[in-house]
Amino acid sequence: MLLVGDVGATNTRLALAGIGDGAIEWLHEACFADAKLASFDAALDALFAGASIERKRIGAACLGVAGPIHGRRAQLTNRDWAIDADAIAATLHDAPVTLVNDLEAAAMGIDALPETDLAVLQERPTAPGGVRLVIGAGTGLGIAYAVWCAGRYRIVASEGGHAGFAPGNARQRRLLDALCGDAERIEAEYVVCGAGLERIYAVLRDENPAGESTELKAELRVHAGAAAITRFALERHDHLACDALDLFVDCYGTVAGDQALAVLPHGGVFVVGGIAAKILPRLEAGGFVRAFTNKGAFSPLAKSFPIAVVTNERLGLIGATRIASALASGPNTHAALMAPGLGALR
Repeated sequence: MLLVGDVGATNTRLALAGIGDGAIEWLHEACFADAKLASFDAALDALFAGASIERKRIGAACLGVAGPIHGRRAQLTNRDWAIDADAIAATLHDAPVTLVNDLEAAAMGIDALPETDLAVLQERPTAPGGVRLVIGAGTGLGIAYAVWCAGRYRIVASEGGHAGFAPGNARQRRLLDALCGDAERIEAEYVVCGAGLERIYAVLRDENPAGESTELKAELRVHAGAAAITRFALERHDHLACDALDLFVDCYGTVAGDQALAVLPHGGVFVVGGIAAKILPRLEAGGFVRAFTNKGAFSPLAKSFPIAVVTNERLGLIGATRIASALASGPNTHAALMAPGLGALR
């Protein structure tokens, strides 16, 4: 039995899983709204309270955490939660427990996906052993890289979402000017995340107050801003919401393209996270790829990278399961799990 988790700053997904004949069997799974819980330990208690599996049956655990890992501890970037691997292991009768960055877990899950879980935005052949870029906007902006080394992919976690936001066109420059205020620095994550969409909408609304619909204005008083803006854009074709979502996609593509130039991901660019799946029609409309490839003299290079959106919401859990299984089975299994399985994004 394996305990796995995808611990975000807004929602936490936990599961008890097993692996048989190379396939994951999901035995018990739960998703929690972090705001309703005092700590990660409360989420773990709730998971086992709803399961028929006792903690002593867990053979290994892996948790993907939305924040940097310091030794055996992690602190979420956008929520006041601390997670201690040794403390968790003690509750699991000393089963091995590891913590990884959430985008590291996502990157580990890529090769376990069927092609049906990939929505291709830019179809190009993937280079065997080519570097991969995994980028995902949610509560924050996560970024990881997969680098081929000694016969397998090694995942490099990062805090690249906290790099500075560099506008790629005149409209993004106006947005940056509006967002800056007295701030000396604006991070990419400040723009490309759920709250970033709300900020973009607020800037556009302030530029054109008469353009805000009374329906969306009322909705924003009672519901989460990013979700409401997205829903009004995709379902109601609200003009201001559509404008904000399009500018958000434009900024997302710019940031992803900048990251791509840093590592040359001929092994593929994988856009992950809940936001990407929810706004897939807008990502497929072309704005993301246009911004991604708008790199001046390096536009032809940016156009050579394969790009796909991962639509499987369990990606982080899948990656964590592969890591936990390797932890329980030894280093040879770990190396086999990291072998590449994608031939091309087609």
